[in-house]
Amino acid sequence: VENHRTEVLVVLAGYEDKMADFVRADPGLARRFPYALRLPDYSPGDIARIAKGYASDRMGIAFEDGLEDALAQWLGSNMERLQASRHNGGLAVNLTEQALGRMADRLVASA
Repeated sequence: VENHRTEVLVVLAGYEDKMADFVRADPGLARRFPYALRLPDYSPGDIARIAKGYASDRMGIAFEDGLEDALAQWLGSNMERLQASRHNGGLAVNLTEQALGRMADRLVASA
């Protein structure tokens, strides 16, 4: 990388605390990667929108009217408890998969 600085673009991505640990692991890394782009965590509305898209695109399940807004509101009250900043988009996937798993359990139990 050092000899091809103008020809190569290297992007390192991760949670801010983990990336800081990584860069501190070798004194030369901070010099080699002098720029950092910090992106904000997803908002409750963002996570609800991701969950809706995941349910539809990956699982073929449509959210009922108002569910995205209700999920965003619930997330707004529970972001800290869920440690949303540690999961971001993965939280949307996990919540959707858990909800669909519970839905499947209810369907089996009522059959």
